[in-house]
Amino acid sequence: MNLHLGLSGSRLEQWIVLTCHGLGVVALWLSGLPPWLSMGATLALGVTAVLSWRRSGRPRLAQILYRDASWTLVGPNQQLWKGRLLPSTRVGRWLTVLHFRLNDGRFMAIPVWRDSLGREDYRKLQVVLRWVAKV
Repeated sequence: MNLHLGLSGSRLEQWIVLTCHGLGVVALWLSGLPPWLSMGATLALGVTAVLSWRRSGRPRLAQILYRDASWTLVGPNQQLWKGRLLPSTRVGRWLTVLHFRLNDGRFMAIPVWRDSLGREDYRKLQVVLRWVAKV
């Protein structure tokens, strides 16, 4: 079975990042810290929320290719990596985290959010991972 997936940005990831930052702000103000300290930490969380929001919408990879039991990862700048899928890969309904050991020995974890692929492509990825790659 062959698989060719083109990844796009994920709104779901962006909203989860923003929600976590918002919960952090609420926890700060409920913690009983002095107001000046809570205000400074809220400002810091606001800056990291904006930076994380901007970065989280972009996929780490442009494409994922699976052909003849071989995985090829294509970066946004067309850089190619070949590797093998590790059994620590997690398949979920909304998020799949692919763990790869690259041919140069490095480890790479790739989150694939459900909305970063079309419905049919996400289903194909799950089929390949569960039945062909036996994760």
